[in-house]
Amino acid sequence: AAAAAERAARAEAVRVAVELAEGLRAGAAADEAAAACAAAEREGEAFAEEATCLLAIDSGADRNDAHGAVGLRARVAAARRRLSAQVLPGATQVVTQAQSLVGQLQAALRPLALGHLLATPDGGWGSPALLKAVGPIGAGDASRAGVLSAEANQLRMAVAGAATLLDRTREAFQRLCEDLDDVAPPAGIPDGPPGDAELELRPLTGEEQRQVDAALAGGGNPREVLAEYDNVPVRRSDMATLRPAEWLNDEVINYFVAMLKQRSLDPSAGQEGGTVYLHNTMFYAKLAESSSGYCYANVRRWTKRDKVDLFDRDLVIIPINCNNVHWTLALINVRWRRFEYYDSMFGSDRGRLRVLRRYLEDEHKDKKGAPIDLSEWTDVCHLPGSLPQQTNGYDCGVFMCRTAEYLTRGVRLDFKQSDMPYFRRRMVLEILRGSLLDQDEQPSKLD
Repeated sequence: AAAAAERAARAEAVRVAVELAEGLRAGAAADEAAAACAAAEREGEAFAEEATCLLAIDSGADRNDAHGAVGLRARVAAARRRLSAQVLPGATQVVTQAQSLVGQLQAALRPLALGHLLATPDGGWGSPALLKAVGPIGAGDASRAGVLSAEANQLRMAVAGAATLLDRTREAFQRLCEDLDDVAPPAGIPDGPPGDAELELRPLTGEEQRQVDAALAGGGNPREVLAEYDNVPVRRSDMATLRPAEWLNDEVINYFVAMLKQRSLDPSAGQEGGTVYLHNTMFYAKLAESSSGYCYANVRRWTKRDKVDLFDRDLVIIPINCNNVHWTLALINVRWRRFEYYDSMFGSDRGRLRVLRRYLEDEHKDKKGAPIDLSEWTDVCHLPGSLPQQTNGYDCGVFMCRTAEYLTRGVRLDFKQSDMPYFRRRMVLEILRGSLLDQDEQPSKLD
């Protein structure tokens, strides 16, 4: 009776072991643990690469431009949160589960005590000694139990290797986090517009003044094309809108924005304000003002056409024509993680920043194949005192164009209403030449 009970217990142990191996899928759990730990190691290495760069900048070893460091700092902070809150805890949970399943499998196999049977003189699972020992279990089940025992030991070793890899990743991550915390925190992001330099505008020469006068003079054919840039023509009648007290028309603004955009796409041009991308004046209308309202599909290919990744840029500038009566400017400030609205008459954004937030979410999902977390991004409508303010009803287009240009150059927005006559004449010359007058102007950093 005792022998029969022992054989029954062993038979039950084999059955439980088989059930554990097939039902609890210890092998799959071990594979999942290995994959999770390898993925954690990859994310940890990517974090370490960027964190090391940031440490070099913050410690003064690398004198990179501070604007670029802001975007890097945001990426490092996001990666740190993801590793500490999701990746490492998730991998730890998977490893713990795999260790538990493999442990259960080995515990179920242990009562079989088949190890000594493998050392019988003739060996093999068909030996008389083995058959006598396992009795009604049968040679087939005993053989299966032996194979499971060997596999369970291999699984235990694989999970242990994954756990060791995870420990190394966690230790390296914690050391980097301690180093990051030891470095003095960066100065806070200012509430006002970006720009840490000032610009001394050069006066127009006598010859340049004569060229401007000729372009603005009355008479002549109003259809005469005075300049053309990137398929945007400016006729004499268009140029006339740059005369004093005139409202700039779309052609003049489109031409100026096209020059700014082309400079932003030219890697050799240099952008003192950081890497910048400009959408043209039709972008916002196509995105938000179609017959069906918001429509990302209307602009989905625009950045692809320009071969631009918005998320690698510091600033994304969007001119906005408000109901054909006013020009404003919106800014997606990637490096400071905020949406900004610039209105020289200080009107409300009227939901436009919300539209751009939705656009950035759609753009990230379309181009990166994953959602973007904008929960920590802020909306800023700049108030009087932080922006140049117009005091009439017709200079908004000039204010918008120069604001866009100053942002691309990292220059403080310190121009005034009294500068508008100069800027109008300067824009005439820039349009005639098809290039911005910035070659002889070097912004000087503010203390």
